[in-house]
Amino acid sequence: YRQSPVWLADLRTGTGERRSLTLEDGTRLTLNTASAVDVRFEPAQRLVLLRAGEIFVETARDARPFRVRSAHGEMQALGTRFGVRQHRGHTELNVLEHAVAVRNAATADALRVEAGMRLDFGDGPLPAPQPADPNQAEWRNGRLVIDGWRLDRALAELQRYRPGFIDCADEVAHLRLSGAFPLDDTDRALAAITTALPVRIDSRTRFWTRVRPRG
Repeated sequence: YRQSPVWLADLRTGTGERRSLTLEDGTRLTLNTASAVDVRFEPAQRLVLLRAGEIFVETARDARPFRVRSAHGEMQALGTRFGVRQHRGHTELNVLEHAVAVRNAATADALRVEAGMRLDFGDGPLPAPQPADPNQAEWRNGRLVIDGWRLDRALAELQRYRPGFIDCADEVAHLRLSGAFPLDDTDRALAAITTALPVRIDSRTRFWTRVRPRG
């Protein structure tokens, strides 16, 4: 579908903000940081258009099908709890309960994604679902929970919740990081990383941070 400007969306969040609300049918919708959706409830369907960012959906019982549409395809809830994140070039679906049926322009038949599985798909044929990260939806509780992530990947995820720029020096990008880090206080998260790994934080301003080797 054609993307409209994010600032025109029905519901949106800023950087570092999360928002939960109950839709008119009783469905619980949570928006993650820097996210935007349009909600279109009609006699024949319930439709959420994901314009940017990430959402988590807990669907309510209703005779109308519940669908989420991203830039890359459409996902129909089959009585379920699931998360959808729109990346640049692909959409990520994580199913926590029951199942979700996925369609896109390149696939004639819907692909059923079961609980505990994830699907990364773009505009091409739908790939096989893969096991989901059980901690993926912890952002709803204000935590980034990771196990053995590269440091550069972890910092890129924290970047979503923090204004400005986090730079990771090449010398430490490969270091592996595990733990639970607060998303509502990224300064504290960065401080915890310096305790866990041999790195230090250089901050010229609140909006420019570099993670580099210690010493």
